[in-house]
Amino acid sequence: MRLWMLLSLTAAMGAVCSESLNCSYLSLLEHLGVGSNNYSLSATRPVRDWRTPTYATVDLYLYVIIDVDEKFQSFTTGVLLTVFWVNELLRWDPKDFCGISEISVPKAYLWRPDFMIMESIEMKERNVESTQVNLLSAGYTVSGDSYKLTSTCKMDLYKFPFDTQRCELTVMSFLYKNHHRQDAPAVHH
Repeated sequence: MRLWMLLSLTAAMGAVCSESLNCSYLSLLEHLGVGSNNYSLSATRPVRDWRTPTYATVDLYLYVIIDVDEKFQSFTTGVLLTVFWVNELLRWDPKDFCGISEISVPKAYLWRPDFMIMESIEMKERNVESTQVNLLSAGYTVSGDSYKLTSTCKMDLYKFPFDTQRCELTVMSFLYKNHHRQDAPAVHH
């Protein structure tokens, strides 16, 4: 009887241990194949069919105006640029990993959309750069960086200090064509 109980207890503990293996971030990363040796996740756009477009949502938040140069018609700001896109290759069911629905991974491991600001004279990443991106179980990927940005802007300061300036910033890709469609899916996060 004691031998049977000991065997039952050992089997139960083995089942618990095997379930707990999927409760770690490491087991999730291994399941997804995310790591420094998986070049395919960082080298190409993350779609199963190359004809599928990758829509990226870009949010630009201005949090400080550092300098305004009327002579050169430019201004320097601190901005936070958040980029959001879907990675079709990195999806999982949180139930299979003890409810893990979000994980942070090094940027270097994943493909990221490239971008530039057309009106930028100079764009420097701040001293504290985020080295991570967030992955959500449905494949949503979020990256955010802070920049010191110097941009051109036609300014009219004759009513200073009661003037109002309107400066446009255009974000575009270096490498990818703009296939803007009116029927592009809305992205909510």
